Amino acid sequence: MALPLTGSATNYYLSNAGSDSNNGTSSATPWQTLAQLNLAVLLPGDSVLFEAGGIFRGEIMINSSGTVAAKIYFGSYGNGTLPVISGAEPVTGWSYYGGNTYKAGFSQSPAHLFADDEQMTIARYPNSGYLIHQDGISNTGFIDTLLTQPNGYWNGATVRIRTTDRLWEITTVDSFSNDTVIFNTPTAFGISNGYGYYLDNLFSLIDTSNEWFYDSIAQNLYFIAPGNIDPSSLFTEASVYDYGLLIQSGSSYLTIENIQFEKQMKTAIFGEAYSANITIDSSVFRLQGETGIQIPNGSTLCSITGNDFFDINGLGISIIYSSKSELTENTFKRIGVVAGYGALSINNQMAIECNASDSMVISKNDIDSIGGPGLFAGITNSVISKNILNYCLLNTNSLGSIYIYGGTEKSSVFKSNFVQYTIGNVTASPNNPLNTAGIYLDIAANENTIDSNTITYATTGLLIASGSSGNSVRSNVIYGCTETQMKISEGSVQGSTINNTVIGNTFYALHESADVVQLISFYDSFMPALFDSNYYFNPYAYALIKEEIGLDGSTFPNYFTLDQWQKRRSMDLHSYSSFLNISRFKVTDTLEDNLIDNSFFTNNFDGWVNFQPDTLAMLLDNSTPLDQGCLKINFLFSLPDNVYGPSYSSFQLDSGALYQLHLSNYSVKEGNVIVKWKEFANSSGQYVVVPRVLPFDETTHNYNCVIQPFNKCEDCYLTLDLRGIDSIVWVDNITLYPVIGVYEKPEKKSRLFINQTNSSLTFDLGDSIFFNLNQLPITATFTLGPYSAAVMIFDSSLILSVDEYFIPQLPKIFPNPVLSGGILSLYIPQAGNGSEISICDLQGKRLFNKILPPSQKNFQIKIPSFLSAGTYYISVKNEYEFWSGKILVLHL
Repeated sequence: MALPLTGSATNYYLSNAGSDSNNGTSSATPWQTLAQLNLAVLLPGDSVLFEAGGIFRGEIMINSSGTVAAKIYFGSYGNGTLPVISGAEPVTGWSYYGGNTYKAGFSQSPAHLFADDEQMTIARYPNSGYLIHQDGISNTGFIDTLLTQPNGYWNGATVRIRTTDRLWEITTVDSFSNDTVIFNTPTAFGISNGYGYYLDNLFSLIDTSNEWFYDSIAQNLYFIAPGNIDPSSLFTEASVYDYGLLIQSGSSYLTIENIQFEKQMKTAIFGEAYSANITIDSSVFRLQGETGIQIPNGSTLCSITGNDFFDINGLGISIIYSSKSELTENTFKRIGVVAGYGALSINNQMAIECNASDSMVISKNDIDSIGGPGLFAGITNSVISKNILNYCLLNTNSLGSIYIYGGTEKSSVFKSNFVQYTIGNVTASPNNPLNTAGIYLDIAANENTIDSNTITYATTGLLIASGSSGNSVRSNVIYGCTETQMKISEGSVQGSTINNTVIGNTFYALHESADVVQLISFYDSFMPALFDSNYYFNPYAYALIKEEIGLDGSTFPNYFTLDQWQKRRSMDLHSYSSFLNISRFKVTDTLEDNLIDNSFFTNNFDGWVNFQPDTLAMLLDNSTPLDQGCLKINFLFSLPDNVYGPSYSSFQLDSGALYQLHLSNYSVKEGNVIVKWKEFANSSGQYVVVPRVLPFDETTHNYNCVIQPFNKCEDCYLTLDLRGIDSIVWVDNITLYPVIGVYEKPEKKSRLFINQTNSSLTFDLGDSIFFNLNQLPITATFTLGPYSAAVMIFDSSLILSVDEYFIPQLPKIFPNPVLSGGILSLYIPQAGNGSEISICDLQGKRLFNKILPPSQKNFQIKIPSFLSAGTYYISVKNEYEFWSGKILVLHL
């Protein structure tokens, strides 16, 4: 055995071909094992170099420090792949045991088994899926009447249990008796009914391929190999070392680079206590049982840059109580994707956990396929920027891809991050709905800046939770989120969510069921933010902002168009809303007759029932701009904002089928008609989740909506609810036709362009015409600045779509597009006396009007030169017919 070595600025070499009897100070005389390295006393300026292509099994212990000028260095030498620090030992000598099971003697107690570099499954029950207990016993156990095994059968088994939407916990069965499981160690959270679990790590459970078990008494490994083959033909390893590199208390000024760490039972690089100036660069971390890098007890001025983290059960990086450290340009893939595996911590299955830290820089990390959040940020005065996060929350729910922890941590900047596909997982939960957020500011996350981020395809794009105040939300693009693009909520403390600002953002929904913005509070006085200069777009719905405010807010939500919202709140005066309304289905044919027998109210309103005659009046009227007779719905006195309106019943809807709903309305007031259809199943009715909000005002609106029921309904109701104090509305032409429709993918109509690079990026649009959200046409090319995104509307969705105002009968109009000031030719199929042509903007305001000569079918008109570039409605009406269409006006 060599004696401990001392010296200054010495290079130490390790090679699989070396010998521990060498002096280790040259590539010609390297050591062989980590055990020999651990005998060395490392001094400032020393280097430890591992030969490329080598595998070094065991743990490295560091209890030395370098200096500012002379760090202690760990790296590689020679040519080839990165040297590997492995926490696993090979398993050999497999022999047949019985059935498909083989065994091998193994003297060390392993945490995981690997076959040809793939992690195998600890023998479990059930083999897939989860069991559901019936009753929790505080946080110490549960009752499951389907566990019929003898008393004591599950003693010693590992329990992997989902205790909340956010968390899987790991504990051990202390005792099992009469359907009751009692834990050896309590869980952090109580055991709530309806959550799932599974049991593993008993010999009796090994019964299918890829499963293994270790008998610590007999010191045997048992294994059913993939494909039930003899595992002797596979390279098998078992993880037996806790750490790859253990930085002991106070060790500082270290550099680790160009090394691969793999298969540690716990953590590849672990810092025991306070460390400073630790640099970890260009290394690989994979197949750790718990964590890639963990520095939990304080650090400063550390740098973790350019590393790759793959296939780790718990966390990629966990850094706590750190200051002025950087985590940049790292790649994380498949972290925490095995539900129930990983770290014994409430913060588990994350790419990056950075908690109780300040003045951090977390930038340009690529994060993909994570069981929980991509980034857990409990930080102060820090900058999180230019990170790319995809497919987070694969095993958890009610969290965010970027999760911002509140409390004392605050005042950080989250800028130019790309957060896409925040999935969520509700398996092993009691039928809870998906509830994910791209960026989630949890309770009391205060004074943060959320700036220029791109967030797509979450349940909620940006969630500002109860008590989060003083946050600035600006210049973000939030697109395609299924419930709402942004949600701000307030908890039980009135006035706790205040003084936020929401300015210059693009909120873009892609489905009629998706809200653009939601505000939620028990208190009527709730006004959590100043809103202005935002883009509120949902081409598939007319209402953009949803308020669930007051004690009955969730039962009777209020919906607002931008115009209604501006008048109600006196905010968003410089904001913009959707300038087109389309459907996800293009109707190609009508299958059957109208399902509403009395649609036109020509003589009566038979078949329509008023459930609130003391509150609401139904009258027949023909004095409005609506044709012939119509139904007048009127409040009888001043009322709350919410009233159930008249209903029509006794028709059938089929699950998944398409129906086209038409409704005309007009009013001298402003408000909304809420169209809902009631579906009955087993004599219990439930309103559909996706109401259609149809605004009314002094303009005559003709709405066409395609609906697709969730459930088959034998005896359905169609209900017209009202929103708006002192409302009065006339409705007419309420038809419901079964139809055939072709699905038109919203992402093709409303295109998201993304630039995730540090240079401007130009997109070739070919011959297509797009529109930006200011309704200006974009042709040929389109350029995005660095780390930015924009939504562009494809021209066919404007030119070919049918809108709410007009019946889809088109005259022949050409050329289209047409130049401002140019000549537009029209052909009218049926000439009449005194035909009138009008050009209106997309809000229905008439900008041009002309009476045409009688008895002519062909006309030419000059497009007014004052029309700015964009899309307009053009209509022609005479004594016989009414035609309408859209024209695109261009400027040279």
